[in-house]
Amino acid sequence: MPAFYNGVSLGFVFEMQVMANPKGLQVNVYPGADGLEVIDQGSRGGTTTLRAALVAASPQALAAAEQSLRSLQVAGRAGTLVDDLGRSWPGVILRQYRPQGRVCLAVNNYLARKYDAEFLHVF
Repeated sequence: MPAFYNGVSLGFVFEMQVMANPKGLQVNVYPGADGLEVIDQGSRGGTTTLRAALVAASPQALAAAEQSLRSLQVAGRAGTLVDDLGRSWPGVILRQYRPQGRVCLAVNNYLARKYDAEFLHVF
């Protein structure tokens, strides 16, 4: 299943992990009392990590696809992430977009470049 962020294709997904961030906890200790007091501070959102490749028919198309992801990262606005299982996650920010290595020749003379990305779920 294809993955998207704000309607932009994330390309060919090799690995995508959606996970909750650790809960916020306040831990208190008191003199003369055994044990810990743990106060639940609530959810701290989540993180999605992604290993993928952008694939395009020409150098210009690949550059445009990469620029689309860079622009979403720089904008820093929350959007909707659709993961590789088709689940929608609203309130997600693209924190990191990191192209990896060189452009490679793929099937049928298409061009591809791998990348890593990290998304922050604010809810």
